[in-house]
Formats: sequence, structure tokens, C-alpha cells
Amino acid sequence: MGVSLQARLVEVIADFGKTAAPRYRYGSGCIVAGRTVLTAAHVVAGAAAVRVRTPGKRLRKAMIDHRFVGDTDGPRPDLALIEIVDPSVDLPPLPLARLDRDGAFEASVPCHAYGYPWFAKRQSPVVVRELVDTVGIVPVLAKLVGGLLSVLVQWAPRPLPPEERTLTDSAWSGMSGGPVIADGCLLGVVIEHAPREGQSTITAVPVRAVERDPAHPLWGPGVEHPAAWWARLGVTGVADLAALPGGRVGNAETVPAELPVPPDHHEVALSRDVVDRYRTAFDTAGVTPPARWTAAGLCAVVTGPQPSRLSDLVPALRHAVEAKPILLDIGGGTLGLGRMQAIYRREVGAWPTGASVDALLVEAAEADRCERRRAVVGNLAALARFVIGVAAALGVPPSECPALAGWVESLGHQPADAEEHYTERHSSPAWLLIDLGGEPLPGPGGAPSPGTPPWPSRITWTYTTRHATTISELTGELTAVTTKEGLVEALKNVFATVPPAWPLLVDLAMPAGLLGEGIEHWPLFDVGDDRESLSDRHQPRLRWSQRRQVPALHGRCVERVSRASWAKVPGLLADAMLADQTRLKRWARDDKAHAWLIGRHPAAGGSDPLRLLLREGYGFLVWFRRGGDTRQRRSITRRVSQIPVAARRAVIPDELPDLTDLPVVVWDDPRGRAEFDLPPPVAAEQMSLEQL
Repeated sequence: MGVSLQARLVEVIADFGKTAAPRYRYGSGCIVAGRTVLTAAHVVAGAAAVRVRTPGKRLRKAMIDHRFVGDTDGPRPDLALIEIVDPSVDLPPLPLARLDRDGAFEASVPCHAYGYPWFAKRQSPVVVRELVDTVGIVPVLAKLVGGLLSVLVQWAPRPLPPEERTLTDSAWSGMSGGPVIADGCLLGVVIEHAPREGQSTITAVPVRAVERDPAHPLWGPGVEHPAAWWARLGVTGVADLAALPGGRVGNAETVPAELPVPPDHHEVALSRDVVDRYRTAFDTAGVTPPARWTAAGLCAVVTGPQPSRLSDLVPALRHAVEAKPILLDIGGGTLGLGRMQAIYRREVGAWPTGASVDALLVEAAEADRCERRRAVVGNLAALARFVIGVAAALGVPPSECPALAGWVESLGHQPADAEEHYTERHSSPAWLLIDLGGEPLPGPGGAPSPGTPPWPSRITWTYTTRHATTISELTGELTAVTTKEGLVEALKNVFATVPPAWPLLVDLAMPAGLLGEGIEHWPLFDVGDDRESLSDRHQPRLRWSQRRQVPALHGRCVERVSRASWAKVPGLLADAMLADQTRLKRWARDDKAHAWLIGRHPAAGGSDPLRLLLREGYGFLVWFRRGGDTRQRRSITRRVSQIPVAARRAVIPDELPDLTDLPVVVWDDPRGRAEFDLPPPVAAEQMSLEQL
């Protein structure tokens, strides 16, 4: 009995060690038989360690054997076999195939190429990549001389880069090692760094390349020990491979039998939530809505000669449905709703009320018509700004996407203005994570006396940048005098050391005893006769450093945020409960609903509720060390209630109202910051959880 294809498709993460830059290389792979994963050699060659992430997003260790790693740049095939270190994984062999390039056959073979490219990153409790299915055909005679495969892409979730660029240098990075499936069989493996024949092609290595073909010596010498490779692939040799087109061996896996037809832009319709939301406008006007809310259906609506709500709405709906395929073509569906809502707010100037991509497009189109009616349109109106803003987030310039440029022109805008807006929005941010050390150990020479902040004697930092799909990481360490002044000087030295970047996002990881010192508001930067703080420049986030050192504490935070809901706006924690450690701990362990909390240090009692809540896995807190009366705390809940649920996790610290009493905002997101992943926890000296 076969298993589903999706159970076989894995991410491959190669770790090249702390001194490597970049440290990690990401690719794709397929479990072909038992625990054996087939991927591309250049993904794992030279790696110190390899892990795979299953479709269920479980990380598993894998072993590399150099005997089963081919050549990254010829003459042997760019293929590799790695072994998952988990005896519970044991899949039946996946049928294999080869192209019969010497017989009588059709000119091409329909196929699917699967993988985990960079642009398909998703935000969950950790940052992961979504599976991408690219639909196309393999022309049988293409790349005949060298024996490789050329996948001619007919439909993909976003445009491929220009042909002069390899996939490695684009947002498609990560597809290497992904399987090419044809007629239910594994035909080849994507190699993204190879030269391409055109903008619509992906190059792949055929599985047949494992063994030399005497009839085609230019196809390469094969691997050194083909019999051992075939055995791990679940077959005895070339004779067990189905010949395509037309031939077949073994039982096919569960894959689509026919190519899905790419959607006709004229047949794209608005989603059900939009129809339900705006149908009442048709009912109020006594106008029958179209059977399907396509561009053609909406064009046929007659609203009457007099201006009305419907006469404004119908053109907005039509413009939205015309923009929808453009947004999907550039990969807008991969961003996530929260990110899209934040882009909408930046481009349009207000939070959207809708909770789908279609709803955001309609609201942007309505804002667009309002701007045009009031004659306040700049170079681009609201709908174009929103779509170009999404393109900037995805790294898809209008100049490289003819459909996007043509759509901009259809709205009456100049492509040059769209390109300029893209350039303004498309940035290469950097992230600086500064660690001020963990909780001081108790005992002589350890924890400072009560009331004395635990000023660090050593601070470490990690500086991460992303350019296109390449992630670079710098690390450093500084000593500091254990005083406030010593820490100020050390922080200034860090910012003088790291390369300049804009924007530069800054996170400060520190022990609980420093969270209330207002470090994020210290004036560190000289600006003429004035001085600026981290808050003025770098949107700082505070983290509890002990989570970086104790995996159990990190795990508690991940578990809590994964089961909680950002839809729930927290009430005000009662002072009586905050002052009672036993009662507060019981409440925290029973709480399954709150993703974040608002609280304050109680006026009475010697308890430390903030430390307790941190220990219980709360990573997102707005905390008043003093003051923070009911009125101020309620103003926070009112402001947050206006933010769309999907965007709250990312933007709450930046959207808080101006308050008389500045709270401590701990925003210790276990998945990282923006598009940057949180570095793995670092080892620390042993301390029991109760001592923390």
C-alpha cells in the first residue's frame, strides 16, 4: 500500500558551523525508500550536520555519508542521499522513472516540481517554509547533449527570475533537491544553481544519472558505486525505472494525474467573505448581484444614472478582482494575512477591517476611488501602492514582472513611478540581538544584593542581514564594567562595531532584574547637540535572556503562544492576584487563552509576579513597574482592539498609545523578528527552574 506523496516531501537544512557565513543552507528533498532522503549534492556537501523538517514541521536529525554525495559541479551527478535518524520513519519505495529519449514517443511529459523555496516562509510558533507545487512539462529532447532535464514551467505561485539569474540568487532559493514527479514516479531532482534555458525553465538532474549510460557517454560517468545507490533508492537498477512517456513500472503514488489548468484571469472571482459582506449594498439598491463576482460579471451590473453607494462600490469591486490575479502571480498569498494587513496600513494609512486578501484588495480599491474623487492622488493611488508594497516585501520589482507593470499602466499610472515606489519600500534590513547575560547564579560572588541591578560584565551580540536570499551573520563579545555607566559604554561600542544598516531592528535580551531599568530609553546616540535613544531609532524589543539559555523555558513559551489566541484582548490582572504567588501560578498554569498580558508590580507584598509569569512561559507582556493606573491600561486595550488580529503579534509594541508612565514591553517572540529567525538557544550554567 502506497503512502501519500506529501508524507515524503521534506525541507533539508544543512549546518556548516558557527564560523561559516552563511551558516545554514536550505534545500528540499524527498524520502524515496525507508529513511533515505534524495536531495541535491550542493545542498549538503561539506555540511557539519544536517536536519530535515517533515511536512508536519517536525525537525529530525539526518546522517551524511560522503560515499553517497555526488559532485556539486560535475562530472558526477549533483545528487545526494542522506539518512533520517529515526527508526519510526520507514516508507515503501517511491516508483522511479527515466525519460526514453531514444524511442518513439510524445514530445513532452507533464510533471510537478515540489520544494520549499525562500519566498514560501510562513510564520507559526517558529518560522517555517510552506510546500510549493510548480506545474509544467519536461520536453523530452531538451538538454539532450548533457543528459539533464529542463522543466518548462506552465504555472507557479510566483514568477521565476530572469533567465540570466539562477534560482539560487532569487526568492526561489531552497528549491534545490526538490523532486520532479511525472506520472506518479520520481523522474529527477531540481538543481537551482544550474544555467537555465529561459525565464520559464528549471533545470533538474534525472535519477537515471546515478548510473553511466553506455549509449550516451556525454551524460556523465554516474556515481562511484551505482549498485549501492540503487539499493538505497529501493530498486535493483536502471531496468526497474519506468520509461516515460508511456511506460510504467510499479504502483504510482498519490499525485495529480493531469495538469491543473492555470486560472484564466477573466474567470477569477472574489471570495465568499467579500460577497457576503457587500451583498447588502446590492439589496439596498434593488440591484441583482452577479452570479459570480468576476470582472465580467461586475462589468455587467447596471447601477443607474444617479450617484449612490453601489455606483461607487461596483467599480471598486471590479478593480479589486482585476488586481487579484496580479497579487497571486507575484506570490502575495505566501506572505500571511498579518503581514499583508501591516503593509495595507503603511500604504493606505489605516488598518483594514477585512480578514482576507480579497477583502484587503476591495478596501484598497475603495480608498483608491475616494482619493481620486477628492483629487489627492500622488504618483500612485491606494490600490497600486498596496500591490507594489506587497511586491516590495516579496522582492518582485515591476521591471521584472511584465504582468505587474502592465496592470499598473492599466490604472493610469506610470511604470517608472511604480518602480520608484518599489525601490523606496524594498529594503535590506538588519537585526541586532544583544544579550546582556542570564540570571545571576545564587551564592557568593553570584547574585547581587537585593535592589542592585545585575549589571553584566560581558555582553554578546549577533548581527544578521539578508540580501536577496543570502543570510549573513556576525557575532561579537565585549566586556563591561558592572555599573550602569559601564553598560552604556559597552552598548555604544557595540553600535560602533556593527556595520551600518537601515532599518536596523534591535532586540535586547536581559535578566529580569534589568527589564525595568529603561535601557531602551537611554540616550546612546549623539545627534548634533541632542541625543537619541534606541526607542528613537531602532524599534527595540526586550527579551528575557534566560530563555536563550534554558531550552525548557524556551519550550514553555513556544507551547503557550501556539495554543493561545491573539483575538483575545487581555483584561487587567488584579493586584490581589499579582501579590499572591501561589494564586498567580495556579492561574497561569490554567490559562490557555492569553497570548499576551497587561499587568503591573503590586504596591503591596514582596512578590515578583513578572519573573513568575516569564517563568511560566509568557513571552509577550506590557508591564508597569510603577504607576500604570486603570485608565492607562484601558487605553492600551482600546488601541489594540483596533488592530487586526493577524497583525497584533508583530505590531503591538509599535502601536501602543503615548502614556504618562512608560511600561516595560517584553516582546520575546520565539520565532524571531520580522523575517529573521531566532538563533538557537545557547548553553548556560545549570540552575533549577525554581531558582529563576
